[in-house]
Amino acid sequence: MVAPARLADVLVTGRDWTTEVRERIIAPLRLRRTIMPGTWPFLPSSHAHNYQH
Repeated sequence: MVAPARLADVLVTGRDWTTEVRERIIAPLRLRRTIMPGTWPFLPSSHAHNYQH
């Protein structure tokens, strides 16, 4: 369901979905340490870890 929404966003606005999210949501909320999912499959070093027994 996400892929068609991304495609529709690109077709309507002519811009990538990451640009739209960054400009419409992340920047206005001043979320400075927010990362966008992309081709890099890892999280930065300062993230929550799960605890396994």
